[in-house]
Amino acid sequence: MSTDCQRHWKKILGVIIIAVLSIAGIIGGPMVIRVVQDQALEQNHRELAYYWAPVWYQDTYPEINGEFGLIFDYITNFDYDGDWVGNNNADNIESYPLPAYIYYSVVETATQWFIGYYDYHPLDWNLPSIHWHENDMEGVLVVINKTAGVQWGEFLCMVTEAHTAFWQYIDEQKAPSNSVEEWSGPNIFYSEDIDGDVEWTSIDPYPLANLFNAHEHLKVFVESRGHGVFGEGKDAYTYPIFDAERFDENWNGENFPLDMGIVYYPSNVAEEPRQQGAHPNIYEAGYALINIDVLWDRRFDIGEGCPFSSDDAFSGDDGKPNAANPPWGWDDADDFLLFTCGLLIVSIKGEILCDPAHLIAIHFDVPGWPEIADIVYTYNPYL
Repeated sequence: MSTDCQRHWKKILGVIIIAVLSIAGIIGGPMVIRVVQDQALEQNHRELAYYWAPVWYQDTYPEINGEFGLIFDYITNFDYDGDWVGNNNADNIESYPLPAYIYYSVVETATQWFIGYYDYHPLDWNLPSIHWHENDMEGVLVVINKTAGVQWGEFLCMVTEAHTAFWQYIDEQKAPSNSVEEWSGPNIFYSEDIDGDVEWTSIDPYPLANLFNAHEHLKVFVESRGHGVFGEGKDAYTYPIFDAERFDENWNGENFPLDMGIVYYPSNVAEEPRQQGAHPNIYEAGYALINIDVLWDRRFDIGEGCPFSSDDAFSGDDGKPNAANPPWGWDDADDFLLFTCGLLIVSIKGEILCDPAHLIAIHFDVPGWPEIADIVYTYNPYL
């Protein structure tokens, strides 16, 4: 670690105090029962995350005036270049291998698992002359019902993140997901629609020790350059500023906009993309999972030569400085309610990682979901 990189111990102490007060009930917020994570629990969470790990369809973009191009859309790990310095990651893209990794997290209540998957890119190069920045992280929250007699549970719903907006998806054909409805409540302006129906695919070529090749995995679709993540291909490129000319309502993974892309399969080996069969512009790679804790535990490593510029923003000096956020820095900008008594903000920055049951409570109408004040986590190291 650089000598300029200082841990902010006062912030760490503050987090500890808040956690203790929350558990004691002195301040508000969901209750969490802290569990010391032993090796057995860690292995169970890792296998659970692999079982539900999506297949990522990463769209790619050709070079622009001889710059950027295919490898600038690769998914990899933050320290791919051998260090934890945030503001050299964009500079090193063409100098180091870019093996495929996805970060993951697991949070539990008595009735659900909340599994987060987070794709990291060293550079958001969406509009290099207008809007771009070093480091980029987007992702997916997959919610799984714990079901008696079903080892890995049943799919309930999914939330994806793209450009600070959250998108909601269910499985319209299969219970219990098809019982989930759009959020409704006493509001005027705020609403959350269900954006679409999830899609599934096989991962037979890339099983984890052959454990999980007998079921299908979720598909997620990732834009080129800006890297927003969606549950259906039709939802990508719907913003005019983000490559609207590449919009393809039939993008389903069997094809890519402009016939260029990478398919990332869950695997126990992190691979660099390679050409898929005889197709010159379609690539594939297996990705390995990394616990998000390797970043979470460094969130107070702030300053020059560090991973972060603040406790919820990556350090970066290419394009717009310090513009990328890890999941505990994400905030869905339209999450608010307006009552007759005034404006009530209900969005909590970082809740997709730190308080996912609250996020689901204000984004879906799930039968039997507890009231916000009644949410209890049986495992949540992020509160």
